[in-house]
Amino acid sequence: MTEPPRYPAAPVGLAAQVEGYTTAFRWAAALLLLGAVVAVGVLIKVTRDDLPAEMVVHAG
Repeated sequence: MTEPPRYPAAPVGLAAQVEGYTTAFRWAAALLLLGAVVAVGVLIKVTRDDLPAEMVVHAG
């Protein structure tokens, strides 16, 4: 049985793949967060005047 060829640059390639996936994940997370902030800012526009006055919450 022969030994497979060794590639000294293989760990560098694996590190590059991990770095690429990490970068893509961070960009995706940032865009998701930005989309959530924009959605909340645009879609939720409630002021104190919009709430009913008789809404009282009792604790206990």
